[in-house]
Amino acid sequence: MNGRKVFSNEKRLLRIGCLIWAAWTVCCVLVMRAALDEVDAEKMKPGFDILEKLKPRAVIEKSRSNVYWLSFIAWGAGSGAIGGVAMMFWKARYHIDYQGNVVEIFHSWPKKQLFVNSELQDENTDFSFSRVELHGRIKSGEGAGRQVRVSFASFGTLTPVCVVIDDAVVFKG
Repeated sequence: MNGRKVFSNEKRLLRIGCLIWAAWTVCCVLVMRAALDEVDAEKMKPGFDILEKLKPRAVIEKSRSNVYWLSFIAWGAGSGAIGGVAMMFWKARYHIDYQGNVVEIFHSWPKKQLFVNSELQDENTDFSFSRVELHGRIKSGEGAGRQVRVSFASFGTLTPVCVVIDDAVVFKG
């Protein structure tokens, strides 16, 4: 297998995404604590006995419950948005030498491209997380006429790219 990953910004994006996610989590926890402290402070106000008749204790407990749920919903939505934005900027490029021919794969979300000897063979734009295949053919050189197939695994697998030339696996990475 004579191939390599030439470029990938996944480690940098993962590092930045984790830092942003941690900051977002801290912000959600701080907002939740501040809201709960505010609710508890209402209990401590002088003259609370008068307000207790207008606002029973159940209302305070219900608002406390709402703060918890709203903070969890905001945290989940923000976490999903952070992951989605990071995925939009993710890019990788693979370079495979095969019998004097150069197979290059450009992989980003949602665009995937297959180049053979600097000629675009196939391209796919897919917004889902399903498996995608690109097809091409070596047109000149020693391996002329051989078919090139590139499989992009579905979301969550450890081998995102597999290059097969005439039923022989040339590269996994």
